[in-house]
Amino acid sequence: MRTNLKRSLSPDVGAMQRMRFAYKGLNHMKLRSMHGLAAAALFAVGLFGTMGCGGTPAGGLLVVEAARSGFDRPRAIQHGREHLKVVKQIESLPGPCTHVLTGPNGRHADGVECGWVAVAYFGGRYQLEMSMPVIVDRSTSTITRSLAEPKFQLLEMRKIDGPSISYGGPAQREISLAEWEQVAAAGGDFSVVGITLSKLPPLPGYEELVASVESGNQ
Repeated sequence: MRTNLKRSLSPDVGAMQRMRFAYKGLNHMKLRSMHGLAAAALFAVGLFGTMGCGGTPAGGLLVVEAARSGFDRPRAIQHGREHLKVVKQIESLPGPCTHVLTGPNGRHADGVECGWVAVAYFGGRYQLEMSMPVIVDRSTSTITRSLAEPKFQLLEMRKIDGPSISYGGPAQREISLAEWEQVAAAGGDFSVVGITLSKLPPLPGYEELVASVESGNQ
């Protein structure tokens, strides 16, 4: 399975529309492919910059602007990083991660529905994707609640060839919330849920990939 990740696109209207279409399938936060979130997240990295782990200030957050969203998106993402348990857990993994707030996808009495997407990179060849629908209070630009349990997908990269990544491997599968809680409690040890991660050196090109993600976190 191969996905092309383009990092040198200009943020014009057409590119913005392509980003919105890339996330259209996340309206109800269902994972529609094994690498769709990672591809879209890295597409966003190249298009707009990143919001990363480890205390990145609000000025460096990844912002995917939806027309007339009605709230401060960087502030909402920063609030989620500080208050959403699962987001803080993912940020504890040993590597960079990106966060994207998509939508709005609908309106509720207490705010607008958006999609939170996080992609973490670790272990020299792995990506963990998390997606979850949340409510954003437009008056305060804060995350007030989630609408459903987060969905997790562990991806294993087979080959990194510049802007293209091939996926597939024995560790690649969906992870339930209960399993993720076990992994998080074990400090990121996936073996507690029967997943053995490779101890081989990082894939060729992985360090450059991580550097590309981290460069947007400055």
